[in-house]
Amino acid sequence: MKILVTGGLGFIGSNFILKLLKESTQTGMDTIERSQQEKKYSIRKSTLLIVLSESWKEYYVERLDLDESKVLVLPNAIKLPEKIHNKPESPLNVLFAGRIGERKGTFDLISAWSKISPEARTKAILNITGDGQVEKASRLISELGVSDSASVLG
Repeated sequence: MKILVTGGLGFIGSNFILKLLKESTQTGMDTIERSQQEKKYSIRKSTLLIVLSESWKEYYVERLDLDESKVLVLPNAIKLPEKIHNKPESPLNVLFAGRIGERKGTFDLISAWSKISPEARTKAILNITGDGQVEKASRLISELGVSDSASVLG
């Protein structure tokens, strides 16, 4: 849908900004490799292309022969604290919020959580919330035996 709208805007000469997120750029890379002219046209016609990293900028500049000044790197802004202040008597709460599924790494997170020692898991709680493959995530938590420290809230 994004390509249809941006293609139309480019065709009539309107300015527009196109932001490609990680998931869309990954699938976008595949379709661009397959020479889908509509996507190339939309990206080339955009007034500004926003990507999440320097490597994506290099990719689009090189593959589509874009002017570097038309590609802006705008990383997702997450500032991590230098020190996590946690009361010793309360467990550390770890939260995953987003689409639950393979593409977002939810099942990898649950698998990694199961590799933490049982003693360390008593000091932390993993809460997963979002939509998507909620039941599959719940089953994996049960199968890996981490129901005591991980849960899917939905």
